[in-house]
Amino acid sequence: MNDVFDFAWRTTQATCMLGSIMFVAALYMRRVRQHPMKPVVDMPAEDGNKSFGYGLSLRDAINPVANIDFNSYVPIEIDTPLFQGNAYVLLRNPQGDARWDPLFQGKQRMIWVMVQGQFKRQPKGVVYLAGELPRSMDLSMWTKAWASMIIASVKTLISKLHFSFGSEKEAPHIALPLYQSADQLVATPLDEVPPKLGRDSWGESPKQQQERKATPVGQEVFRTDMVYSFQFHTMYVDLTTWSLVNLPGINDVSLKNFFGDMALRLSVYEHVPKPNEVAHISKEYCFAFDVSCTDSESTTTEPEDSAATSCVSKDVIIDFTGIEFHMWMWLEYFDATQDLRHVAYVLVVRQGDSKVYTVILPSEAIELIMRLNGDNTTLITRARREFYMAIEDQVIEVGRQLHSVIKSGTGEARKELHHWLTTQSPMTLAAANTDNSLGVSIWSWRRSSMNICKEGSAYRILSDTFLRQEYMVLTSEHLSFYRTYSSSSLKKLPIAHITHVTCRHLHDLFVLVIYTWTEVVYVHVPDPLAWQDAIVNLCERSPIRQSSAFLKMTNWTPFNALTYEGYLVLNSRKVAHDEVDQEFNLFAVAEQCVQAAANAWTSRTLENKVFFQKQVQRLRFLDLNQLSTSEQRMAFFFNVYQSLYVHLHLTIEEPTTVCMHQVVYEVGVQKLLLSLAEIEHVILRGGLPTIIDAPYLDEIPQKSSYPAQFSSIACNRKDFRISIALYGHRIDKNLVVYEPNCFHEQVNAMVSSTLQPRVKVSESTIHLPV
Repeated sequence: MNDVFDFAWRTTQATCMLGSIMFVAALYMRRVRQHPMKPVVDMPAEDGNKSFGYGLSLRDAINPVANIDFNSYVPIEIDTPLFQGNAYVLLRNPQGDARWDPLFQGKQRMIWVMVQGQFKRQPKGVVYLAGELPRSMDLSMWTKAWASMIIASVKTLISKLHFSFGSEKEAPHIALPLYQSADQLVATPLDEVPPKLGRDSWGESPKQQQERKATPVGQEVFRTDMVYSFQFHTMYVDLTTWSLVNLPGINDVSLKNFFGDMALRLSVYEHVPKPNEVAHISKEYCFAFDVSCTDSESTTTEPEDSAATSCVSKDVIIDFTGIEFHMWMWLEYFDATQDLRHVAYVLVVRQGDSKVYTVILPSEAIELIMRLNGDNTTLITRARREFYMAIEDQVIEVGRQLHSVIKSGTGEARKELHHWLTTQSPMTLAAANTDNSLGVSIWSWRRSSMNICKEGSAYRILSDTFLRQEYMVLTSEHLSFYRTYSSSSLKKLPIAHITHVTCRHLHDLFVLVIYTWTEVVYVHVPDPLAWQDAIVNLCERSPIRQSSAFLKMTNWTPFNALTYEGYLVLNSRKVAHDEVDQEFNLFAVAEQCVQAAANAWTSRTLENKVFFQKQVQRLRFLDLNQLSTSEQRMAFFFNVYQSLYVHLHLTIEEPTTVCMHQVVYEVGVQKLLLSLAEIEHVILRGGLPTIIDAPYLDEIPQKSSYPAQFSSIACNRKDFRISIALYGHRIDKNLVVYEPNCFHEQVNAMVSSTLQPRVKVSESTIHLPV
């Protein structure tokens, strides 16, 4: 019985480990019978243009800017939200390879992939080993029927094999459960030494292998406290010639007959099916390597059918119909092999009715496309601060050049651009590199005093057009950002200033969004949800503001803190737009702002902070023309004044007189920018004469210099109580929720509470506060 099982499994493995390979072979048999093939012609070694792997490229689809290759001496680094480790992608080299030849000696294997690493979280679904294509193959109905029959027969041996010709939602693929289909798979506890990556055998005995492969699919468990080493290989595909080889009774066949110019993706991913979901749509990659062949000449000879070959044009027609794209941002990333910061470009692409996705183009790819189009313009490829403005201009020009290639470019340029635009990059850009691998130096003596809670690499969005790779360090007091190849942080967010943390999608990037009193920071990290939990836990643990946590006005930037000619607008955001109701009650909104300010001041939890921010943002959507009576205007702007004053002191630890003029709210659909000085001296004191001097202001706003919009909502009543009540709010920080119906009683009480402790009466003198 065991012999039967072993035979069945070996048969299954030979078929399924190759996935699409055996499937493709079956598809091609019909054409082979009609057009006999000549054997593969080996290229002479002395032909430098046709050396080993000529035209063959390996690309990390998770981290497209990474520099990886076949048969590398240093393993390929893998770091995704699900899995972290290293890998080798090895090809048999007919010209000899001193490093890897001993591994292939005595074996027929042509491709050998070895992976070793650790899961960052326990997979919730089945982990699959897959071969994928970016889009559907053009197959006849008869061919599809034949292929389906072959796949159905394979499924009788492995029920969990998943196959698809592709659809609008699902890419063509064939996938097998990793645990049962890997040639070798060894789990090593963290306190033990795992097998060395790059060796032939890792010590899994035939009995252990048989037990593992007999495990029912779905009952296997991948743990986070184990190091997993697994490998898979095949003798039926030779990527160096881009051919199917060693097929019984069939000559070698070029893969271009099936894939065309499409890349073949070798991947391992987790699939957690949603209710009633059959297709593999919702998946998360452990890794994904795209293999493509860009050699314009086939390494195999075509069929000797002159009638068939004479009608095929050598010029490939590239169809961009339905492909739309625009230049989104430029990317600064660190190349550890050269210790340089390089420039890449992030494009947003839409194909037909499919969802939007991003594509990363390194500068080298842009230059190649331009050269193929006859343009030898030199681009700025190194990211230096003094080049930032020039790179911003270059982004516009590169976008224009790429669109011109589509319209009137050469065939080779269009083909290269089409390859990049149709090779979708997964959502995750960030690879969780160590600080040293990014050139960041945090000395050990400094680390010991930082109380680091979490750290890792990240891509921070610095502006609408700029994405930069950085190293992010979370301590008990700050969230710091280090630029690559640096030893000091460029930016620090005090934990006490963080008001809200969430995650959201920007196109297909799943990013961490950090709200502070003055800005919104967007960061793409390997595991946004884990970072969110870590930051939230710190914020809730330390609700009291640290004395060192203050904001310098010189650090404002137009992207993160929305500014208008030097003003800091505390209730507005440039990128983040919270959903708001369409109808508001003026007085209810202003009253809720004061209540929220009081809660945020007394208990600075994330919940209170974010509620306060949401309330003051509603001030932007009110119609100030609804303020008809003097009491309504006085009550409304007294409440706005108090909210802004508390907001200022929550944001800036030690505000100066400048803040009274430059820190503002955007109020009303009229988009009035109102500072504390303007609310008091232009709005509330609208009916009083202008005073000459005030010790808490640099200058007194002149009512006559403001547009008619301000005078139309100003309070025209001459009321001496205004200045006394505002003085009490500023000095004593007493907050009062003013209501129009009882405004006079409330302001009288405020004036009384302000004057009573400060007015000194002697026998012949009354001392008033200054």
